[in-house]
Amino acid sequence: EQELGDILVAIIRFARVKNINLHDRIMYTLDKIEKRKKEPKR
Repeated sequence: EQELGDILVAIIRFARVKNINLHDRIMYTLDKIEKRKKEPKR
């Protein structure tokens, strides 16, 4: 799970630099994470 935290931190930093809507970025990322949990890679 450590890797996941690092990814979120990277996204937050990137979003700050690019001035992206942070909430949308986080929700998008969490959505992808949820899908990955439900459909594990084989």
